[in-house]
Amino acid sequence: MAMYKLVALSGEDRGQEWPLLVGRNLIGRGTTAGIQIQDSKASRNHCVVEVGDLSSIEDLGSLNNTYLNGRPVQKEALSVGDRITVGDTEMVFSEVSDEAPVKLVTTVLQQEIRERKLREFERELLSHGLVGRSEGVQKVLEMISKVARTDATVLITGPSGSGKELVAGALHFNSHRKEGNFVSVNCAALPETLLESELFGYERGAFTGATASRAGKFQFADGGTIFLDEIGDMPPGCQAKILRVLQDRSFSRLGSNETNTIDCRVIAATNRDLEKAVEEKTFREDLFYRLNVINIDIPPLAQRTEDIEILATHFMEKFCALHSTPLKTFARDAVDALQTHNWPGNVRELQNCVERAVLLTDTRVISAGDLKLPQARQAANVEIPYTARSLKEIEKEHVLRTLEYTQGNKKRAAEILGIERNTLYDKLRQYGLRE
Repeated sequence: MAMYKLVALSGEDRGQEWPLLVGRNLIGRGTTAGIQIQDSKASRNHCVVEVGDLSSIEDLGSLNNTYLNGRPVQKEALSVGDRITVGDTEMVFSEVSDEAPVKLVTTVLQQEIRERKLREFERELLSHGLVGRSEGVQKVLEMISKVARTDATVLITGPSGSGKELVAGALHFNSHRKEGNFVSVNCAALPETLLESELFGYERGAFTGATASRAGKFQFADGGTIFLDEIGDMPPGCQAKILRVLQDRSFSRLGSNETNTIDCRVIAATNRDLEKAVEEKTFREDLFYRLNVINIDIPPLAQRTEDIEILATHFMEKFCALHSTPLKTFARDAVDALQTHNWPGNVRELQNCVERAVLLTDTRVISAGDLKLPQARQAANVEIPYTARSLKEIEKEHVLRTLEYTQGNKKRAAEILGIERNTLYDKLRQYGLRE
């Protein structure tokens, strides 16, 4: 079988060559992409080049589309000489004539990619606060190192802003599935019908506006890992179908009776108490036990006082460099104030506090008086009164949230909403929004 490569003709990676492996080759700027490009206009998981008897390229719902020979495509066959454009990066699909050198280059390149990804994950672990001397963080890192090598289903728990998706990514990257896709789905972002089509895909004619069949997230994750974030907010109907996937590793697309089998690892995360949700009958007990094979609990910042000085110093250096400010230091009273503060949130709030101090303090030493520490929030169980709204207002919010979910991709948004793209444009004009 012929071997192929991509050669960058423009962009920051100009001149770079990427040998393509048989099967799926993920392109994007994310750390999980096998072909990681340095392009701010590219999505993290932008597109996939499938190499086989019939090679093809498929857009993964990217923000700025994938172009083949100058035109946007969803999924198209590839021929030698075709030009692929992702953001500002143009690449040419080429055949490799001499297989032996390419195998060597491929091995070296894969090792380089793995080492680069590992360095990036280490930086991300630090930026999300998942480093330190505290027992809680050491336990999380120990669990990642042990569990990553297995295919066990993992439930990650912890408050918002604690780095749950990063832990999921670390589990995937350090597993035997690291060459496969890492597919992330926010289960709270869409209503039940739309979430179901996103997860499992649909057949042509399954609903109004379904003019072509489309694969779902589980299919994209075949051979890799799917991360179900905010699974505690998943609607009951979808919970039953996720249970089937966990039990049988199979599912059916909307509008189809055909059963599809998959081989992917399932990692879920939530900031809710699922055991309480089971007691309240809002979350399936059988699904909870299927998900909770391994639990990794990320402790809140308030329980990690011994880590705060390490993190604050890291953020200080980061923001001084980012804002071209001379390097500053913390006075002892500032460190004491940070360590004794009862943090109402997580690492994001510590970052914000340090960044404000970097920007607003004129001296090279930041004292306790320079810190604006966040106040504790009121209890979250206060009932919010219901506000009656018109159907038009509800529809507008739903359309805009769907556009936000697709990162502005109107074609994808129209497919999810089950309407034609022209209808979506009409609605945006009705809302007084630009197309």
